[in-house]
Amino acid sequence: MADIERDSTGATFGIRSAVDLLEKLRHESRYVWGGGVPPDARLRTYAIMNCAITAWQMKDWVYAELRETNRLDALERLAGRQIGSAALFGTWLCEQNRYLAMCYQIATASKHVTVTQRARPQVRTISETRSSQAQPSGSWTELVVQAGDDEIVAEDLIMYLCAVWNTIFRDLGLLSPAQGS
Repeated sequence: MADIERDSTGATFGIRSAVDLLEKLRHESRYVWGGGVPPDARLRTYAIMNCAITAWQMKDWVYAELRETNRLDALERLAGRQIGSAALFGTWLCEQNRYLAMCYQIATASKHVTVTQRARPQVRTISETRSSQAQPSGSWTELVVQAGDDEIVAEDLIMYLCAVWNTIFRDLGLLSPAQGS
């Protein structure tokens, strides 16, 4: 796919395309799921929030790449309507996928402290202590995301976000067969 050169100041540490950012999300999700994150709830929270921020910012990178390569028609075919900005792309994503809607609220709250737009149902993040004889300490902290009646373990949310973005990239023709999923 196109190697998009942007940000000549180098402020993105070499991440230059939407596929580069997708690879960052894949790496972060493997870290969260592959045991790279220590069991400490605080460190797991940092890693999960980082994934959510990356997953939400993906919309800006995807939209910019499609615009710069004159392929917004692929997005409009996928959405079934005109998507005239990255913000409208974000609105459409939240309408289509509850996990991206959760992601939006987590990422936005991490930057702005509160969420005032597209905040229905309101997302809550919870740390719950659970007991287990399988754990050396006898308990562990489960990180949970709630939105209305929906609840998901935070690590599972991150894996779903990665899978959703892989599907969107595939559907928009942004991944070559070699880039896989």
